[in-house]
Amino acid sequence: MLKDADVTSSDKIRDRTSDGAPAKRTPAQVLREARARDSEIKRGRVLKALKEMFEAEEKITFLKLARTARVSHWLVYAEGLREHIKEAIEKQGRPVREAELGSGTSAEARPGPVQ
Repeated sequence: MLKDADVTSSDKIRDRTSDGAPAKRTPAQVLREARARDSEIKRGRVLKALKEMFEAEEKITFLKLARTARVSHWLVYAEGLREHIKEAIEKQGRPVREAELGSGTSAEARPGPVQ
């Protein structure tokens, strides 16, 4: 089993000054880098869980995938992940419901005028 740190696609090299010492970073830069690393790790967990579920022929749903990958359910709907998940669901031979994509209710599901 891979650890979260192993899921990242690359280790970023820190900027260095001309003498090789680490460059000073502002607290905002440190926070931004930490959030970017966290995001990369979580996205990696989603893709890894998606691959494992697909290979095990488990029924894939957005919510089940989010739970399996231990991420927020909104993350699986994010651009860059949603497309992979939708493709995997369609390859399993079942249509992706509009509600699973988070686009609200379809025109057929909306109530008509009251008479």
